[in-house]
Amino acid sequence: MKMVDTMCNMHLHNYKDILEIRRNTSDFMWCSRELNLTKSYRQYHDLTDPYKFQYDVFRSTDIQRLIEEVSKCNNCSNEEVSKHVVEILKEIGHTRQMAVFRCFGLCFIKVLKEVISCVFVNEAQILKLKSEMGGNPVIFVPSHRSYADFLLMSYITFHYNIEIPCIAAGMDFQSMRVIGKILRDCSAFFMRRSFVDDQLYRSVFKKYVQHLVTYGDAPIEFFIEGTRSRSAKALVPKFGLLNMLVEPFFNGDVPDIYFVPVSFSYECVLEESLFAYEMLGIPKPKESTSGLIKALKIMDEKYGNVHATFSEPISFRKYLTQTLSATLDFTKRDSVEESGHCFHLAYQIVDCQQKNMVLNTFNILAMVLTNHLMVNSLEPLLIDHVSKDVVWLSAVLKTQGAVVQPISHGTAVSVLMESIKVHQSLIRVSASGTISLVKLNNDKCKTLDPQTLRGHKLSTDMMNLAVPMLTLQLYVNPCLHFLINSAIITVIMQQVGANSHINKNSLFMKFVFVRELFAHEFVFYRPVETQEFEDALTKLELLSIIESEPLRLGNHQKLQALFCNLLYPFFSGYLSVCRFLLTADNLEWEERQFLKSAQERIEEELISGWLLQPYCLSLDMISSCIAALTSMIVLSKIRRGSQVHYKVDKDRLIPVISHLESLFYLPQKYQTRDQDSLEDTESIQVISSSEPLQRLVSKL
Repeated sequence: MKMVDTMCNMHLHNYKDILEIRRNTSDFMWCSRELNLTKSYRQYHDLTDPYKFQYDVFRSTDIQRLIEEVSKCNNCSNEEVSKHVVEILKEIGHTRQMAVFRCFGLCFIKVLKEVISCVFVNEAQILKLKSEMGGNPVIFVPSHRSYADFLLMSYITFHYNIEIPCIAAGMDFQSMRVIGKILRDCSAFFMRRSFVDDQLYRSVFKKYVQHLVTYGDAPIEFFIEGTRSRSAKALVPKFGLLNMLVEPFFNGDVPDIYFVPVSFSYECVLEESLFAYEMLGIPKPKESTSGLIKALKIMDEKYGNVHATFSEPISFRKYLTQTLSATLDFTKRDSVEESGHCFHLAYQIVDCQQKNMVLNTFNILAMVLTNHLMVNSLEPLLIDHVSKDVVWLSAVLKTQGAVVQPISHGTAVSVLMESIKVHQSLIRVSASGTISLVKLNNDKCKTLDPQTLRGHKLSTDMMNLAVPMLTLQLYVNPCLHFLINSAIITVIMQQVGANSHINKNSLFMKFVFVRELFAHEFVFYRPVETQEFEDALTKLELLSIIESEPLRLGNHQKLQALFCNLLYPFFSGYLSVCRFLLTADNLEWEERQFLKSAQERIEEELISGWLLQPYCLSLDMISSCIAALTSMIVLSKIRRGSQVHYKVDKDRLIPVISHLESLFYLPQKYQTRDQDSLEDTESIQVISSSEPLQRLVSKL
């Protein structure tokens, strides 16, 4: 099945900075203006009273039937169960106090203008969506890379006079003093992180959500990934809330549902350093009002530009008929559910979010700098040379379908300097024009209690090295969506060798293995695997990375090296974890203990020089590897009380290691004769993995 392409025909000149007008007019007058907000679904009854909305849910036939069933099952009175249901509804329920929203919005816009340069929106698309609103429920599905996502969504809709979305928020926020109440008054409704074992809560929450879809007049907003992505890569979508949202359509309560994927692209992510520490095992600070007040120190920093891209809405009715089956009978729900409608839709939404990410200059610079540091190059990295690589690599990414901030040879150095200024806490440029990472001197890990860590207690030197490298990788990762399939094939072809060839079927089988192994690292959609393989081959041939008939390596060695180096952290990290599982005496591991032990082994291999990229220390990566091995039945997941254990099948593990070793390569250094051309052939120098990590440390 071919995935429907809902991507907008995007060019950056179609974006408008909606923050510019806020710099030139009164914020107070804007926030207090008379409103005539466009409703997503025009209703013919008054829904302004949130308590009446909760009461309607409580009095619904489904909830009353549920109360009777629970009271009989638990041998208690209807009144007791009813009281519990009311408490649940109060916990979940949103309110809509426009006075609170206006005051909060006024404060937010003041902060936003201090820390953000521009908020770019593809205005034509959101105006088109606005003009079509009214006949069906609208559900916004933004990417989730920062806590700023849902604040920006509310700001953008308020700017365009669209009803403020009802936002599905985690209970962490509800427990924050003052802030929890403000968010509720600004249309946030709250959901527990997990409620599989609480059927009463699940049923009440489900009914509340479906009541919002059927009778609400405001858009609904939720994050299909479930949580923020700490790695800046898309997460595998969750299906629970999505299943609840589409049920009113199958019940015939609404004529259609529009899903609108939204992509947020940040020049600098507000939580970048927190994410790096979290991936290394330092627990996330608990959400609190005092923590939010402390976080206001961000006003001392500048975070550059934000791009918000609204995609074409996905009509759920058209999606089902065109994508799954033209003869689908909506009244026979089982046939629809068996076709995996939410599975397909969820992956389509995430795919659309990724395609519509705008790559800025720093994303490209991060790729160049990470590659340079990883191969332990002894030569200084001069900004004049980097500017040529950034222009060249921007052109390559455009051929892969990415929307990239425009940059030319004439303006490259000045654009780079502006980008580096936003990231001055991470990157510096010396008086001689040499680019390097800012050295981190942080003794924070010395005072950490090992019992509070998710992973191993890393040495101070390793922490100081790893934090900036993981932070830099956060800006490389958004680029990987556009390159991942091409990079996988390039890695396989490199192992075939320059003077040999491979048949297409063998190449495809290796391609499938790598995608299966990385299925929790990247978002792969299996039904389009063959199509994506063919598309990647075409792109690689156009770039002269491979040649067809027979399939063999082409002559663009610079790109071959770069594509392989991009995947080095993942291949080497997974191989290290698998080898550790094979050589360890334990056949069964408690999850947390395994994370600690595996991370400790990786630290040892980084120090010895066997590994060259500190990103391998990421607990997100190790967890993704565990999930993949579990899917491949190499690990068996066992629950023992509140703990999760994994049992190793070493007989199944050995072939996986063998496959990985056959694809393993060392980072490659390229030397460019003429970087202005996409058709150059560059020589490759292989760097020995025995070189100590201190050489990388010296670059910091």
